[in-house]
Amino acid sequence: MKDGPYAGQMLHCEVTHGGVKRVFAEKIDGDYQGCVFRFTQGLEAGINRISWGPDGALYCGGIGSTGNWGQSGKKRYGLQRIKYNGSPTFEMLAVRSLANGFEIEFTQPLPEGQGWDADRYFLERYWYLATEEYGGPKMDPERMNVKSANVSSDRRRVFLELESADLKPEHVYYFLLLGSWSSESDQSLWSTEGWYTLNNVPTDREGVVNPSPPVSAHNTLTDAEREAGWQLLFDGETTKGWRNFKQDTISDGWAVEEGALTRVGPAGDIITEGQFSDFELTLDWKVSPGGNSGIFYRVNEERGNAVYESGPEMQVLDNERHADGENPLTSAGANYALHAPSFDASYPAGSFNAARILVHGRDVEYWLNGEKQCEFVIGSNEWNAAVARSKFATMPLFARFRKGHIALQDHGDKVWFRNIKIREIK
Repeated sequence: MKDGPYAGQMLHCEVTHGGVKRVFAEKIDGDYQGCVFRFTQGLEAGINRISWGPDGALYCGGIGSTGNWGQSGKKRYGLQRIKYNGSPTFEMLAVRSLANGFEIEFTQPLPEGQGWDADRYFLERYWYLATEEYGGPKMDPERMNVKSANVSSDRRRVFLELESADLKPEHVYYFLLLGSWSSESDQSLWSTEGWYTLNNVPTDREGVVNPSPPVSAHNTLTDAEREAGWQLLFDGETTKGWRNFKQDTISDGWAVEEGALTRVGPAGDIITEGQFSDFELTLDWKVSPGGNSGIFYRVNEERGNAVYESGPEMQVLDNERHADGENPLTSAGANYALHAPSFDASYPAGSFNAARILVHGRDVEYWLNGEKQCEFVIGSNEWNAAVARSKFATMPLFARFRKGHIALQDHGDKVWFRNIKIREIK
């Protein structure tokens, strides 16, 4: 590449996955290695050749055929032109290997105080087995523990500290930035992923661990939140304020584990002691691999035999491994079985997701990880048609109550909830 912040990096195209990929390379102990990023996926066909034109633009030749010689759902032909327009994007510019971890460089500075949370960086390691077949399987995928995240003084670089034993040559390291990211100039993140192939671990450069700025503790309220009317539904230490549906107590299947309200065994659905009508609810959730759970609201305990008979549900799910993730209507962030999320904003199993439910009269919004997933009006013509097509058509109490309990579902899988906060809307 010759223009913009990517000058000196490489581009290559892809027939099956489509689009154009960008590669940052570095030489370690005489061998090249580096990181590949998605550059664009907005082309109309799988791309089999790219070439610089005399006008300095990139010309992309599209193709398609049977088998995997083409991008699914795209055309079988095409010629498209890409030219740098001088407008900057905010994304990962490079990933570099260090003796004790990796360094991510961004195209623009991060906002003050951002980038220090190690939980916002998902990092997985694996390798590929060469076979006689076309391609080879991914082997031994393992999530890496990021010990700390350290932001540079110019806020353009972040050093991710790892244990030295976690750095293995001849492995691929997959990076995913979790949550809603923006630059100092308030630009949204263009691409969230990168794949680094580690051939050699450098011995002559190390990342420096810096003191991080203070952060708010989990399961607490700031002075500003208290002033705005927020209240905690979980204190981070006990199960106080929760009980099983139609019971006076909470079962031993629910416990507090590492500051999270956790389903640890046969437990049953639980509800808040209080009831709420119009509110803003926020909480963090994570599930075990293949896990399933749900968040319900306006649940009526006096009528009906299950929380889902009266309360709508925001789906909690591992989209990658659970069968419900194959159907957008039952995927993470969905209004279960009724409204699909606008796109999949969920994180991999084992990572906390930030959920937000806003209920005001009949108007409802679901948010996940800073992204609006769906919005709907209870009782509208569209709502009634969706209900009529679902299992809820046989449940006369469904979404009929103006006020009710918040409920968390026991679906048989381990699930964690923390930072459960609610603000009633008067």
